[in-house]
Amino acid sequence: MHYINCTEWTHEELAAVVIKGAKILNIIWGQEILEFIVKNSMDNIGILQRICHKTCEYFGVFESQSHSLVIQDIQAVQNIVQEIVEEEKDRLDENFSTFSEGLNQSKHELYRWILKYILSSSLEDISAGLHKRTFIKWIHENHPENGRLQNTSLDTALNKIVHLQNRKNIRPPLFDYSGQKIMVVDDYLLLYLKSLTAEEQQELAGIY
Repeated sequence: MHYINCTEWTHEELAAVVIKGAKILNIIWGQEILEFIVKNSMDNIGILQRICHKTCEYFGVFESQSHSLVIQDIQAVQNIVQEIVEEEKDRLDENFSTFSEGLNQSKHELYRWILKYILSSSLEDISAGLHKRTFIKWIHENHPENGRLQNTSLDTALNKIVHLQNRKNIRPPLFDYSGQKIMVVDDYLLLYLKSLTAEEQQELAGIY
């Protein structure tokens, strides 16, 4: 069984949701803020609503305003997105550790290396899905026991990604595997990685 991502919206649809809500509350989002919110929603309506809700709280908007309120403080919204990342970070770090432990005593610590590969990949590549052939090439080049790794063992580990997360009660799941691609299905993980510099991302990958 694979995880089906039903959360992806287009940028146009997400922007329309923000604008519709703004009309109800009698607020106006600055264009830069609107674009920032949509971009950092990671195409997930839940994340979008969370950013908007926390931003409205910050500016004291709890009901429709009697006078139109223009929100243009981009720094405040950037700080709110970072707060959301920090709120999710402990859960993600715990799930990283659980995933990297693998199933029982996983030979060659393959799940730790799968995680390391994902975390060291570019956000663009992660968002598109990471190809199996690229992973196999990478692990043979980087694993200290590369001479003893068999592609059949790598295939088995990849095919059990969903099973591992179910067995370890990783909720929501971090990853899915289609048979050809590893996909990140926790959009908060994408937001977390987006918040990191390239150096910080490599440091995170280096932990595992």
